[in-house]
Amino acid sequence: MSATETLAKLNEYLPLVHSGKARESFHVWKARSGTQGYRAIYPTDRISSDDFVLGFLMEGKGEILNAETVFWKLRAEIMGIQTDLIAYGPDVDVYLPPALRGNPELWKRLSIVEELEMVPGECIDRNVLSGSASRQYANPENNGVVYGHQLPPELQEGDWLETPLFTPTTKAKEGHDEPLTFDEFVERYPGIDEATHSVTRVLNEGTDRTGVAFYADHKVEFGRREGVGPYILCDEVGTPDSSRIWRVSDYKARKPGMVPPPNDKDFIRERMKILGIKSFDPRVPEDRDAVRKFGIPGAFVEEAVRLYATTPALTTSMDLRVLQREVLGVDL
Repeated sequence: MSATETLAKLNEYLPLVHSGKARESFHVWKARSGTQGYRAIYPTDRISSDDFVLGFLMEGKGEILNAETVFWKLRAEIMGIQTDLIAYGPDVDVYLPPALRGNPELWKRLSIVEELEMVPGECIDRNVLSGSASRQYANPENNGVVYGHQLPPELQEGDWLETPLFTPTTKAKEGHDEPLTFDEFVERYPGIDEATHSVTRVLNEGTDRTGVAFYADHKVEFGRREGVGPYILCDEVGTPDSSRIWRVSDYKARKPGMVPPPNDKDFIRERMKILGIKSFDPRVPEDRDAVRKFGIPGAFVEEAVRLYATTPALTTSMDLRVLQREVLGVDL
């Protein structure tokens, strides 16, 4: 059964809660007493850039995102971090109606998570100065202040930061997420910066063991039970959609002030920038249609698929099939 057919069956048997740019979220039947229930999260093969859903699919992308997220959430739990993860692999069948059970496509893509009250923001931690943080730092009007943090002078793009830089943004329902200062976000959600740093330590320690690649930055989200209590790690973790992943060898070989080639969604973002995506507004239906119709060469899509397929081995030391067998318990 194809990924498209599998998603159609999910829509037939489960109530859809939310259809995002790359993931679908469904209510599932089984819920524990005293909790807010469970959701089934299905990563699709859709790809987005600059808040637009693009007009092509990346075969196998959903499998990669699910396997890597489960891997890192399990590592986080070992390190004492609470996550929303309830079931994955064949164990998802316990939470599904009979018509959806025994489906290997679901075992590879679906995870069951606790339904939480989400913190309305994205928590970005940066090991290096890059992206929007680099642009803020380069603006002389900011005097070296980036998202409310005072950074040392004479840094260049791609420089390793002494400590991870917490740079949160709002979670916009439409259009682009907007940056918040450190003080603004932490005042609203005390301790969420340290919760984010804890996840960063898990990622850094894991990639340090492999020594092949590292996370230049990454995005996570948190929820809480009924809006109170500890922050619980949610959403995707350590994937090429949510992180910048750089090879160690490329980073060491780069010229000062330059960044190495991407092994993540930046590969797609750069192509979309060349095609003029920045001149369109994701809130405007006509602009969304225009972006979906961008002419994307098949060779580019194939290279993007190949690049994503390399990320499990780069970050976990296991390729996708090994990750699915050893972590998800799916051996097909």
